[in-house]
Amino acid sequence: MLEKQGKKTEAANNYREALAIQRASRDNRREFAYSLVKFVRFLREQGLLAEAEALSRETISLFDELIQNGATDIYLRQEQAFNHRVLGELLASA
Repeated sequence: MLEKQGKKTEAANNYREALAIQRASRDNRREFAYSLVKFVRFLREQGLLAEAEALSRETISLFDELIQNGATDIYLRQEQAFNHRVLGELLASA
């Protein structure tokens, strides 16, 4: 909502707060990974590439962890591959 209203800084801060809560709870790792994916996209759009890169790496690690722990959802592997591509694009644009 804030994004669409042009309040990008406020939206970024809200994203960060929400992610901090999810990170601390360690409850639903899959949901946290998808939240990170959305925030990485937002950061890329804002040109905050260093932060996007760091969170992209964290996202890949989360998907790796989920897959190694036996998650069989095919979409996890697709997201993992997609995030490897995103990280590659971020590194290429740096």
